[in-house]
Amino acid sequence: MVKKNVRKWKRSGTDECPICEKDLPLVEHHLHGRNVPRWREEWNVAWMCASCHDLVHLQEVVIEGWWRVNGQRVLSWRRKGEELKMGEGIVPPEYGKGSK
Repeated sequence: MVKKNVRKWKRSGTDECPICEKDLPLVEHHLHGRNVPRWREEWNVAWMCASCHDLVHLQEVVIEGWWRVNGQRVLSWRRKGEELKMGEGIVPPEYGKGSK
């Protein structure tokens, strides 16, 4: 883990990772990078454990974005090679609109 991520890791405390579902310290991941307007807002930030964050950057895990599932905001993701799972009550994200 690089030094910058260690600092984030120490700041975040522990919570359940939305990918591996383990209760671990979380790091910040910007879904669309930092070169977009309002890059620090909720629509562009996902918190995950350092291991899952590394898998995202290795492109083993694909983050689809924040989706609405039965009225709740949920991080949509899939493993490399898997199909996107769609179902009733799932609404795709509205990028950059600060959707919650």
